[in-house]
Order: sequence, then C-alpha cells, then structure tokens
Amino acid sequence: MTTIYELAQEGNELVDEAFVRGERNLTDEETETARTDADFDIEDGAVDIAGLREKFQAVMGDEVVDFGDVTIDGSEYGRGSAEIDAALASEVRKHLGFTREQASHDGMWRYLAVVEFPEFVRYRWPYPDDSSNRTYTSARDKFLRPASDLYGNALVRLWWMAELTRDGDDYSLTEHALGHQELANDVFDRGFARYPPAVKAIVDELHDAKSDVISETTTKLNHALSTIRLESLSESQIRQMVCDIRARAEGS
Repeated sequence: MTTIYELAQEGNELVDEAFVRGERNLTDEETETARTDADFDIEDGAVDIAGLREKFQAVMGDEVVDFGDVTIDGSEYGRGSAEIDAALASEVRKHLGFTREQASHDGMWRYLAVVEFPEFVRYRWPYPDDSSNRTYTSARDKFLRPASDLYGNALVRLWWMAELTRDGDDYSLTEHALGHQELANDVFDRGFARYPPAVKAIVDELHDAKSDVISETTTKLNHALSTIRLESLSESQIRQMVCDIRARAEGS
C-alpha cells in the first residue's frame, strides 16, 4: 500500500503571504509537524507523485519533453495560462488514481498543494498578478480550499474536471471542456457539475458553440434542472434538453 499524508488544520497557518508569493516553502520540520497519515490506504501503483511532478515541471519549462504517452512543449504555457488546464487535467487524474470517496478528503489535497506541488500552484495561479488582479485570499484558496469546491484547490479542480468528463481512459471530452474557457467556467460552476451524465452531455453538445450560446444554454439548463431530481434523468434526456435550449439560443 502507498502512504498518503494529509495536512492538519493547524498547518493552514503556515500558508502565509510569503508562502503564497513563493518567497518560502515549508521546512522539513514544519512539514513533519503539520502532516498526518491519511485514514485510508491507496493501492500500490495508483498514485505516482514523481511522475506527476515531471509533467508539472515540463509545463513550467521552455522545452519540448516527450513522455511517450504525451508530449509537452513548455514554451506554449506562460505563468497563469488557462491552457495549462487542458494540458494537465487528464495527467493529474491519471497520476492520482484516487477513488471518488478518497478524493473527498480535504487534508490530502491541502498536503499535495502545499507540500508536494506548491511551485505548480503558484505557476498556474500566480500572486501577485496584475493581469488578473488576484487577491491574496483567492490565491491562498488555491492551496487550502476544501475538496467540495471545484473552483478552490488547484489540484482538486483539475482532478474532478477530468474525473467527471473521462470515459475510462478516454479524456477527449476533458480536452473539449477545458479547451474552451467559457465552457469550463459555465459547466463546472453550476449545480449539475457533480453529475457526470449531465457534464458529459453538455460538453459534448456545446464544445463547438460560441461563448454567448454556451452562457445562455447553461444558464437556462441550470434553471430547468433546478426543479428536477437530476439523478432521475439519463444522459440522453439531458442531451436532448441541451440541444433544444441551444437551438433556441442560436435562433434568438
């Protein structure tokens, strides 16, 4: 079994502004004091921290790196680039082979963001950042927000976006969803975001739509689904709803 750690609540206090800025990382002593063993076991081979770190480093670099299964050209991704999401979401899911139940553990994600991959979190969500006017609080959230918030912790965000759109080992819908920032924002910030049949149907039907159509369709769909027990609908039923609403949006 693979040992997985969690960052205890008191460890949150170590994530101060100097840490978020990248002016310091946790010392070995701080890490040892703040971490605890997770109360669940991970099967051997399910988690590959070193392999994921290599993928992160490639995106943050400026060279082309061929990993065999994927080639990453770091020169295509600058600090804060949203394109990083499409390049790495599937890799996060592949290398962190948690079950959905295991992925609900907040402390595990805090540990991964704060101890294992702080450089990547800062690269994707830099602070300070004049282009986005990101606040210290919102940047700190990328390390510490709970797993229930799809737009909080930087790693939770990528893991769940891939998990909710993949079909086994096929991540083509993940690439569609994250290759269009308007679509990613409008799908994963809605009430239906945690229901895979809905997410898959919406992404599949809207990935080629214009931004205003995506926004109107997902807004009206979210309203329509708010009065229905989501789990009672099949993917095909939701797909038909999306098609009907999109047709009206494009015709208006």
